[in-house]
Amino acid sequence: MGCNAQEHMRLALFDFVTGGMGWGQVGFRDNKPGIFHADTLDMVWDQSCKIMSEMQWAACKTRQPLWYWKKLYGSAVKMSPKTDENEDELVELVYYYDVIDGGHRVILNPKGAEPDKPIKNDKNPFFYEVQGEEVPFLPYESASMMLLPSVRLPYGVVEQMLPAQLAIHQAEDYIADVIERCKGHFEAEEGTYEPETWDRLINEGEIGLALKRRTGHQPGQWTPPQEPPRSVYEWLQQNERSLTEQSGNNPYVSGNPIGPEFASEVAAIEGNAGLMASSIAKVNAMLWERLASKFLATGALYDDGYITIRDIPVPGSTASIDIDFGPDNPVSIHLRPDAVITVRE
Repeated sequence: MGCNAQEHMRLALFDFVTGGMGWGQVGFRDNKPGIFHADTLDMVWDQSCKIMSEMQWAACKTRQPLWYWKKLYGSAVKMSPKTDENEDELVELVYYYDVIDGGHRVILNPKGAEPDKPIKNDKNPFFYEVQGEEVPFLPYESASMMLLPSVRLPYGVVEQMLPAQLAIHQAEDYIADVIERCKGHFEAEEGTYEPETWDRLINEGEIGLALKRRTGHQPGQWTPPQEPPRSVYEWLQQNERSLTEQSGNNPYVSGNPIGPEFASEVAAIEGNAGLMASSIAKVNAMLWERLASKFLATGALYDDGYITIRDIPVPGSTASIDIDFGPDNPVSIHLRPDAVITVRE
């Protein structure tokens, strides 16, 4: 209603698979409820909990220009007397919610602000109605908490491949170091060649070049460049294959026949691809389900605005109709937070 939820949820999923916690939230934009992405670095949460349902409080930092906050909260937004008010300056607000006493505080957090004087302090506006009673909930959900037994060690899909990535980096760094430091060189006793002859030997050293060597001196010696050990190349290739297998990205999908020496690698890639895809899909579906339920609960409580749902098919006919909702016919009465939600891509 109040946002492009699909794009926000993609951001949350991307954050999760790249090592973040994949936070999503239910909130309001232009007085309409919506589903939004919350950056992991902006979240602060109750770390004493083991699972999402045990979380007692959470907060999120949000940055907008000062004029936006004044438009939203009016005279309640007061900067520190020592701070010059620039209407276009980004100002950070902290939105705090808890389910302990249903508290809800919006804290202005510019330089020198007083945290003990929130600009808004009232009950949590997010709650389910259960048999006439209000049961508050936190508007935040994290994808990582649906997969892991602890919130203390967020573990993304990309992080699972970290050992192979580090091994590849170390092997490549070692190979480059050997090539740089162990170049081929020409060695001769001092005074063996005249300066002009030495320059020709170093700069124009070709097969068949005629050189003058002083009497009593041994010929110079050429030492070829050293090569990195073969074992390092094998270690590099092994970890590259491991990284490919874990990513599930199959490089053998061209349809060309694969030799028996690659059969086990292809099987590992396909197996990891299926496991990774199913894990990500499961977490994504769970995040959608939980946030959609909270979205419906929020919409059922606060949404009595004008909404038109277009092109609704009529059963048994090829025709379609539009349905209009408004203050006299609010859509909120048709929203059921306890509905069974099906998530499909």
